[in-house]
Amino acid sequence: MKKKDWDFYFKWSIKVFRLSSSGVEDETKIYTHMYYSEFNDILKHIADLYADVITLETSRSRMKLLKAFSKFYYPNEIGAGVYDIHSPRIPTVEKIFDLIQKSSNRRLIRNIDINPDC
Repeated sequence: MKKKDWDFYFKWSIKVFRLSSSGVEDETKIYTHMYYSEFNDILKHIADLYADVITLETSRSRMKLLKAFSKFYYPNEIGAGVYDIHSPRIPTVEKIFDLIQKSSNRRLIRNIDINPDC
């Protein structure tokens, strides 16, 4: 998508997301899933979705995608995936633990959970 079309697209998609998730009980958590995304330029728009949790595929980047959240305050929960189910490689316990350690090194992120996959 061309950057000149972003404003219209994001206004529309945020409105549609909010509308589609508006009829749930207060206790229901709304998740959004970002998979293989380069979303550093659009974090404000993602936050404007008002999703309770954003889940991310962060195992392939070795948690580097979380760096963006050290610079941009995301007001809700972040679920970081430590195992990519689309990969034929099954990570060892040590590799998963290493990713968890990398996520905990992001000191400015206080609202992160670890997911087996995004």
